[in-house]
Order: sequence, then structure tokens, then C-alpha cells
Amino acid sequence: MGGLLSSGIFAHGMEFVALPGMAEKLQTIIPEAMSEAFGHRGSFSGCIAQVSDAEMGLMNVITLWTGKDRAKHCANSKERMNQVLLPYVDRWARTRRMTTLLCVL
Repeated sequence: MGGLLSSGIFAHGMEFVALPGMAEKLQTIIPEAMSEAFGHRGSFSGCIAQVSDAEMGLMNVITLWTGKDRAKHCANSKERMNQVLLPYVDRWARTRRMTTLLCVL
């Protein structure tokens, strides 16, 4: 298993059910919206927008944070993420912050 192990990445995930018929389209819209919302913060490293193949409309959006202020920016991202995602949400499922280990090939 050849990969580089990187630590110190913080992740903030929000899970929700998208408005009917929007889930697949949101895989394109959400990364752009998150980049606009957080791109000016030096510790924002990107995001992942996932659509469940098992549950209709279930989405998970994860923002990734690196750098010396990553913990602060990750902790403070909840309200802004909520504002960005709210127009696409039918109902919220859960939110969580995690320290992440990422294996990059």
C-alpha cells in the first residue's frame, strides 16, 4: 500500500436530504458555493460533496481545513456552511467536526 499519510487536516461535515430532484446537480453547485464562501480563508483546502446511492437525496458535504488556523476556521465554519446549504436542504440529518488522516497516492 504505497501512499503518503498526511495528518492535521480538519474536516467539517454536514449531512442533509436535498430538495427533490436536486442531489446530483448539487455535486457541481456546492463545491463552487463553498469555494466562494471560504476561499478567502487561507486554511480552507476544499470540499467534498457526496450523494448517497442508497438513500434518495441524502447528501454529505465535507469541508477540509489545513494550516496553522485550521482548527479555528473549521470550528467557525458551521454557521456559514448552514447559510450556503440552506437553500438546497429539505431536512437536516447531522453535522460533525473531525480530525482527518488522508492517504494520497
